[in-house]
Amino acid sequence: MSLLELNSLSAAYGTIEVVHQVSLTVEAGEVLALLGSNGGGKSTLMNVVSGIHAPTQGTITFDGQDVTKLSASERVKAGICAIPEGRGIFPNLTVKENLRLATYAGVSQADVEAIAFDRFPRLAERKSQLAGTMSGGEQQMLALARAFVVKPKLLILDELSMGLAPLIVQDLYSRVAALAAEGMALLVVEQFARTILPLANRAAIMSHGVITHVGTPDEIEHTLSASYLGA
Repeated sequence: MSLLELNSLSAAYGTIEVVHQVSLTVEAGEVLALLGSNGGGKSTLMNVVSGIHAPTQGTITFDGQDVTKLSASERVKAGICAIPEGRGIFPNLTVKENLRLATYAGVSQADVEAIAFDRFPRLAERKSQLAGTMSGGEQQMLALARAFVVKPKLLILDELSMGLAPLIVQDLYSRVAALAAEGMALLVVEQFARTILPLANRAAIMSHGVITHVGTPDEIEHTLSASYLGA
């Protein structure tokens, strides 16, 4: 049994369906890249998986449990953690206050800070700073830290590279690679394929709300044109 199984999932905004009958799996310890152009339904699908958006049809099975009707907070406790597009931090709270939110998943404040500051020493230097006054890369570090301190079985990353300089993106993805090396499963949504394909075990292409291709990174690169995948 796969760690995550999406079975014929559909989702809509009002009467407009934007995700159509998607079936997809993520194995334990796997990095699966979900690729495609803007407007293809990737972020909506991730919101459905993380419990932010309710599906109109289909089921979600995680670690052998049907989680389709669980709330987002219940899914975090089950082992699914997501960093949404736009980072999802609280700009008017300090770094320490943002990290404190992770304690609601049952991790002590001391452990949260120890893990986060060990992984991202720069956050220790900024611990009393308002998160909204940090650079985009530092904010993304905070979002990553707040997610992995709860030790999820599956971490969902939605457009980690958005609005960041290439060197910052390279640094962040090196940290993502370290998480993968430690055995954490990752479902990574990324518009620019070549930033994530070197780290992925498999990749899927989503277009107009439908999964059109699933394969190894090499297979995906040979299937689709460089212009479609992005730089």
